[in-house]
Amino acid sequence: MDAMGPAQAVLPETCPPDHSPFSHPREVVEYPELPEDQKRRILLDWLQDELALLVADNEGMVGNRSPRPDLVLAALLVLSTGQEAWQRYTRSARS
Repeated sequence: MDAMGPAQAVLPETCPPDHSPFSHPREVVEYPELPEDQKRRILLDWLQDELALLVADNEGMVGNRSPRPDLVLAALLVLSTGQEAWQRYTRSARS
């Protein structure tokens, strides 16, 4: 995150969501100043970006990092069901 922090992610309803201030999808879920609907919009936008990276990766276009749509999906699950989902996901991801 830059010096401004994720506060700059608070957007009017008409603006497109922006996940760039966050380094991990879980930060979106845990950011207290964002209403849940805005968190969901940001995470869905992030998921779309991750899926596009995955398609590019599958087509042989090498990027500077591996796509991680699973992390965004886990964050969306946490947003919908609570923290226990994140703990289950991180345990299963380590196995």
